[in-house]
Amino acid sequence: MNRIDHPLSGMNADRQSKAKTTRTWGIVVLLLVILTVALFALWNGNLFGKRLSNIPDSQILTFTPFAPAVEFKSTPVANFTAQPTPEPTENQGKPLEEVCGQTDVMTVLMLGIDEQAQSDVIRIVQVNFPLKKILMLSIPRDFWVPIPGLAEYNITEGRINASYGYGEYFFGPGQGIVEMSSTVIANYGIPIDRYVVFYFSDVIEAIDAVGGVDVHLDKPIGGYNYVGSYHFDGKSALEFARLREADNDDFRIDRQSLIINSLYQKLILPENLVRLPGLGIKFLTQKTIQTDFSLKDVYNAVCLANAMDENAIIFKDIPNELFRSTTSSTGGYIRIPSPEVTTYIQDLILFKNY
Repeated sequence: MNRIDHPLSGMNADRQSKAKTTRTWGIVVLLLVILTVALFALWNGNLFGKRLSNIPDSQILTFTPFAPAVEFKSTPVANFTAQPTPEPTENQGKPLEEVCGQTDVMTVLMLGIDEQAQSDVIRIVQVNFPLKKILMLSIPRDFWVPIPGLAEYNITEGRINASYGYGEYFFGPGQGIVEMSSTVIANYGIPIDRYVVFYFSDVIEAIDAVGGVDVHLDKPIGGYNYVGSYHFDGKSALEFARLREADNDDFRIDRQSLIINSLYQKLILPENLVRLPGLGIKFLTQKTIQTDFSLKDVYNAVCLANAMDENAIIFKDIPNELFRSTTSSTGGYIRIPSPEVTTYIQDLILFKNY
């Protein structure tokens, strides 16, 4: 006997098929939403570390710097010369050119950490997209400054480079940059948008990744009594930058700047520009690197590197007449900054007079 299907069975089958298709599309849409959210978070989120909190702009602009709590009896190397209050530049108030989708600046605290977990390299880096410039301001590691947040440990001041180690020791791994950032903000009243903390082994790898750097010396720099052109691999470049014999912090800063600029010149070569996204992500995702850069930040930095010329990096140091050298109560070498140091730094970072 032939089987006769119920007339409604075909309709039920169609309904089940449509319901299954609807569920499938629902799952696909849900997965796409999840993927979109994940990509957005990855694009905008920090790769490592927590974002640092900043003080309000109103407090920065009315900031009064700390005064050293201890009076040191020594003869200054130079008289402090008060600087006038920074005036707005002629470009302020005018529409800014959009570069790489950005019309603002990004201020980065960059630290190079030595074997004693102290900041051997302290740079305040301002990435100025509209001007297609990068300011790199060096802060002497021996500056004797008030250090906030450590009074319960009987620490109220010290070398600025020690604040990183204090943060790591008293508050735990990853807190050194928080304490250093707090110290910079408290003393100089500037915002910190991002941070990068690296060890010197990372510098070696970064330089070796581009085949080394080329350095030309018109005259000796400190204890490095040579002139001429040299090619350094990562290890020799680091030794050159950190040379300590018969030397001082000023010369080390000069050599660090020379290596940084030489690395930049190497990175903007056509064969390396195409590798920049991969090199940047590889560097920032090293286990020893601590940063709150996002993938979007990396993209914007690579985009800016393609737009900048070879003279785009501006190196600035704190003028020698704005601090004096002396020794601490324990006999260590320190530098006492004058209040005008804050004026000088704010002139560069807040008013962008560079």
